[in-house]
Amino acid sequence: MMKRRNNAAAERFADRRRREQDAPRLADQVPALVSLEISIDERSGASGVKHTRRVVVDSAPALFLLPCGDSRCADGEHDLTTTVMRALRAHEDMAVPRVLDIYAAMPAITGKIELEYEGELKGGDAVSRELIRAAVGKTYNRYFEGVNMQPVVQWFDIGGNLKLEENVNSADVVRQLNGIQGLMEKTRALGLTANEPDAVRASAGEFILEGLYAQRKISRSEERGFTAEERKRPVQDPEESPRARQRRQFN
Repeated sequence: MMKRRNNAAAERFADRRRREQDAPRLADQVPALVSLEISIDERSGASGVKHTRRVVVDSAPALFLLPCGDSRCADGEHDLTTTVMRALRAHEDMAVPRVLDIYAAMPAITGKIELEYEGELKGGDAVSRELIRAAVGKTYNRYFEGVNMQPVVQWFDIGGNLKLEENVNSADVVRQLNGIQGLMEKTRALGLTANEPDAVRASAGEFILEGLYAQRKISRSEERGFTAEERKRPVQDPEESPRARQRRQFN
């Protein structure tokens, strides 16, 4: 058992070194960056772990794999590259994970998945998306079960749509989310106030939309972003005549 654990740790270390070597250099990706110190506040329930990491910008890769103190972490670390790089490019002091960061990490997920899903053999991409959707839905229910989201859903039903780009700064994302009736006031269920940093509010607002998508109250696509959920039209009897259908509509 000990040998197996050692082998697994060695494989993770080798994989991490390869990723560090293959990643672009941080100084090339964010030329204006002179120094970087990352303070991590990791929480699980009532407990938490805080630690600080200093980065040598001139030689560092644009890769942020941070230790995970939760024993449930399969690889013992979090890949926060997308989250941190978004904040650095936007010149923001706070990096807050968003659901879209999980979708951005899908290549790492699909590389470990080969499943038979619901009786059909599906690709890892489709399985990963369903896993993310299910996980978001479960977390969403923990905070918003029984909360009236009809005003938000209605905004999409009357033609509203919103696509949140990955590298837009948090203030602009919050402005976009504020345009959806009733959305941002619902973040109070997450314990937030209007005085929270924009990065926190942007993450919370997007989470609600992802939760509504998980509940199939709205739709989501890579091309169009969040839109109204498509309603299935009732199947008409092919043998029913147009005259009979017309009579039935006016009865």
